[in-house]
Amino acid sequence: MPPIIPFEFEPDSSHFETDHLTYEAVENGEYVSWPPGHVRVFVPPHEYYPRPDELEKANPTYFQMFGAKGFMAGSYAEILVGQVSAFMSLKMGNMEVSFGQASPFAAYVFDYIHRPKYFGSWDVIHTARMTGVAVDNVEAAFLNACIQYHERTGDLPSPFAMDDGFLWDEEQDAPEPVSLSLGPIIKDLDPLRFYHFGIAQADNAAACIYFYRTLEYFSFLTNQTKLTKLRHDGTVSEAEFAKRVMDVVFKDEKGPLLHLVNLISDTVILNKAVEDNIIQASSSGALGEAIYAFRNSIVHGKFSYGYTLQSGSVLDDDAHLPKWRHLLQTLARKAITRFGSTLI
Repeated sequence: MPPIIPFEFEPDSSHFETDHLTYEAVENGEYVSWPPGHVRVFVPPHEYYPRPDELEKANPTYFQMFGAKGFMAGSYAEILVGQVSAFMSLKMGNMEVSFGQASPFAAYVFDYIHRPKYFGSWDVIHTARMTGVAVDNVEAAFLNACIQYHERTGDLPSPFAMDDGFLWDEEQDAPEPVSLSLGPIIKDLDPLRFYHFGIAQADNAAACIYFYRTLEYFSFLTNQTKLTKLRHDGTVSEAEFAKRVMDVVFKDEKGPLLHLVNLISDTVILNKAVEDNIIQASSSGALGEAIYAFRNSIVHGKFSYGYTLQSGSVLDDDAHLPKWRHLLQTLARKAITRFGSTLI
């Protein structure tokens, strides 16, 4: 059964004005319609092309942008995914999500920014086209479709933003060769690996987890004094020793973290955390508590821990996560520098 929205368009979507969309002039503007998606938006007077913010303002309860990654118009939504390996249509309840060429209406919406030189022509830009969706389940429909697509092809469609970043991406001059004389290397592989993987992550939440693991590694080492004291305490029986060790290792995971944060945080870090609205008061104690609460919000998948469950949207950019990433990376690097074992 063919999808509601065809996989391909002939002529391609770049011909939206002459071959795909209909225009109805009215007072103070016009209505632009795309029948296959049952889309009809009011477009106010504009120069060259309408901008998304103008469409949103003119259609406040009907048209909505998802950053520069896609849009919703009525019960139709479309998300840019670059290119997919195979076209696919998925009927899920009353919704249909298909992966295929970007629609003529998408070409119209993004005409203000699209440049073939940077993004490719419209016939090679693919999207997830969704029908029968509501604003509160667009992301869920998209994620369900991406998971189904991945299970059948091994590829995972991911949204991308068609924005003006290309305007500011200047070619950098080749850097001059640099020679540095540094101290001995840090030899602790585990925290080095955690930190390296954190830097490499494209996803901010994933990066935060790796940087937290770096901090957790060194915070655990602050228990060494307690464990050494227990080991040399001749009054403690073997059974009691095992119990006391377990208590030190597992009973309190927050205390060592707070102690570590107190050791490595400074005025610059604390003031930046206040500026980024991570903490309200400039104190290492407040920062440690905030880090522990944030860690629980991104690690745990249930509400019973008493911490807010946090998951970033795949359609709308989270402005807060990059700030957490910068903070945790800064602290993790300081922990490695200060407490890492060097190769002598």
